[in-house]
Amino acid sequence: MATTLIRVTDRSRSVLQDLARRTGHSRPALVEAALEEYRRRRFFLELDEAFVRLYSDPDAQAAEASDRRALDGTLADGLSADNGYDADGQA
Repeated sequence: MATTLIRVTDRSRSVLQDLARRTGHSRPALVEAALEEYRRRRFFLELDEAFVRLYSDPDAQAAEASDRRALDGTLADGLSADNGYDADGQA
């Protein structure tokens, strides 16, 4: 695995050392997990903001509804009914 050095505050280094000691995970693994969690959180915050913008714009909302109607029925793709899912997509 390739690595690179990054600067962190003394407090961040202390937190990493404490978490590594308590969890048994390496400091790089903890940084990677924290960054992935932050990336996911940002994704959903941005998604929420996009939906707020969409539903506050009547024209955009109408266009989105039109797109959904145009795609209605596209799931009838010829898969057999025994694919493990019911009609609502539930396993």
